[in-house]
Amino acid sequence: MAGDHDSVKLPDGVAAGGVRLLVSGEQLTPVMQNGTARFAVKSVLDHEVIVIG
Repeated sequence: MAGDHDSVKLPDGVAAGGVRLLVSGEQLTPVMQNGTARFAVKSVLDHEVIVIG
C-alpha cells in the first residue's frame, strides 16, 4: 500500500475480512500485516465511522 494509510492493531488470532465506512458507504479491503489491519480512507468530510469485521 502506498501513500497515507490508517492502521489498527487487532487482538491475537483476529483478522479483518473487510472494512466498512458507514458515513461514506465505502467498503475497503484491508491488508493484514503482523496482526495489524492497514487500509486507506480517501477523505473525511466531517466524521466517519469505521467498522472492521
